[in-house]
Amino acid sequence: GNARAEEPFTIVLDRSGDREAAISVARSLGLDADRVVRRLDSTRYVDVTLLIGNDYRTLAPFAGEE
Repeated sequence: GNARAEEPFTIVLDRSGDREAAISVARSLGLDADRVVRRLDSTRYVDVTLLIGNDYRTLAPFAGEE
C-alpha cells in the first residue's frame, strides 16, 4: 500500500521487535541503522515495513539509474 503522506527520507519500521531483521533490510538498501524505527504492530503480520521516501534514487538498488 501507500503511506498517507510523502516521506522525505526512507525509513524501515520494525513491526515485530526483531531489530536485527529491520537493520538487515536497511543495510541491503544502503541505509544506516539509524533509519530503523521501532513501531510494533502485530496486526500487520510482518516483521518490517518499508516507507520509501523521496530519497529513493539514492538507495542502493536505484543508485546510478536515471
